[in-house]
Amino acid sequence: MGRTISILAWITIGATFFTSPSLQAQEESSTLSRVPYLQRLLPQSVELRWMSKSSLDDLLVQLKAPDIPTRTFNSSQISKITFEEARGGVISGEHLYSIKIIGLNQNTKYTYEILDGATRLTPPGGFTFLTPQTRPSSFRLLVFGDSGTGSTAQHVLAHRMGELVQESRLSPNSPSIPIMGILHTGDFDYSSHLDKSLFTPYEKLLPEICFFPVWGNHDREGVQDVPAEILFTGTRTEENNSYYSLRWGNAHIVAFDTTLKREPEEYEAQIEWLMRDLEAARQNDAIKWILVSLHEPLFTTGPHAVDASYLPFRQDLAPIFEEFKVDVVFTGDDHNYQRSQPIKFKALDGPIEPPEDSYDLAHTEEGPHYGTQQGAPLDGRIYLVSGGGGQILYAANTGLDIDENFKNIGLRAFHFLDVEVTPKRLSIKAIDGAGETIDHFSISKIEGVRGTIRSHGSEMEITDVILQLGFLFLGEHHPCPALLNSNGADGFDVTDPIFSLKYLFLGGPPPASPFPNCDYLNVGSAHRCTTPLCKN
Repeated sequence: MGRTISILAWITIGATFFTSPSLQAQEESSTLSRVPYLQRLLPQSVELRWMSKSSLDDLLVQLKAPDIPTRTFNSSQISKITFEEARGGVISGEHLYSIKIIGLNQNTKYTYEILDGATRLTPPGGFTFLTPQTRPSSFRLLVFGDSGTGSTAQHVLAHRMGELVQESRLSPNSPSIPIMGILHTGDFDYSSHLDKSLFTPYEKLLPEICFFPVWGNHDREGVQDVPAEILFTGTRTEENNSYYSLRWGNAHIVAFDTTLKREPEEYEAQIEWLMRDLEAARQNDAIKWILVSLHEPLFTTGPHAVDASYLPFRQDLAPIFEEFKVDVVFTGDDHNYQRSQPIKFKALDGPIEPPEDSYDLAHTEEGPHYGTQQGAPLDGRIYLVSGGGGQILYAANTGLDIDENFKNIGLRAFHFLDVEVTPKRLSIKAIDGAGETIDHFSISKIEGVRGTIRSHGSEMEITDVILQLGFLFLGEHHPCPALLNSNGADGFDVTDPIFSLKYLFLGGPPPASPFPNCDYLNVGSAHRCTTPLCKN
């Protein structure tokens, strides 16, 4: 599954990253105390942040894009916070600057530069970022957690991620799907020193791709020393911004703060917000993917299976994720990689295992595929543990039976996830420090047409009528019987192939659109139409 990396190779790559020429050059020529970074990157807005040990009173931010007039912002438009005491690597008197820029064009590559009078604070040429879109589009996210140690392993993974980012931006016409964000599953700072745990390892990433964290228990335990809530913010405007959501393309991404469990009122308010947020997302026909990130795993066979501290989160959240058909849940806390089987869960009834053919996956050269192109329906949520970002690793298989039935794969490995989101396909790779793919899978969502039995077609053909008759009279199987019902009437009977023949050869009316919801069907059995085939 991946080659072994020698200790010398890890140290060599890590040392190369520690002594990055770009960081050295920037330190020598600027008054910034650490690299600028992106927050709240949305289709038409972004927030730029940077820090300095000296007061910058003549600031200018220049924003450029092809065929768009340059925009310039001055000190009067830039916010400043001064830290009165040393905290988490931030020295007493250090300043945090930020500016929210609105009115951006979607899917546009912007370059920004920061100056203080005539002094350039960013490297020649500045930094670039790409705005997402609201219409269906493709993008990539890097997902990982439990990283904030400053270890060699963390730096090696950061180096690999930096290589991927550069490959995705080789040229304006590069066919590669761009990497636009980091979704961190928590514990980004174990040391109460954000330079060591975050800004130095990811100094090549933070200025150009947006950092979207969720809070881990170690982040909160060090909250007296680490001003993380000031440095990083979600997309909501409310005072508590540690949980939030955003829309990129046809994907809805949610960050949930499990550390609020110790504050019951705030936690309950977050649960209520989550249900409203997911309900609104599922009612939006333009949203096809829902991804959730949180720290504590809901299902695990790692060491946290011993203390069972995650079980309350399972009872609280798994039924909500099932109700609103969340596609993938990213978690951390156990320092390994795990991928679950597709899981359905109801709080009162306990775990409900889907029938075996629900996750009898088609194995392709790109790994297991959940979807309809190979005829394997998906009926359940996929839960991932990505806690191998740099902290000491844990075993992925404790031998406990508590969650063993839910697990698909578990690996003790440093890694990150490369998540590729396209309008109809979600592909996820787990990549180790050597750049090897240690696991990969994909999910497809292809909207069917009533009467189109082949699962991947958008036009009815005579072969579809033959398959309708086979299902009706010969007991042949189909993963989504809802599509057999071409005339839209209740149930499926002989009138449906007759309707199809009239449409094909006699100029009859076209078949109705797919069922609006994927639910149990009136066909004399508990067949269920799954999300890849039906419109949500």
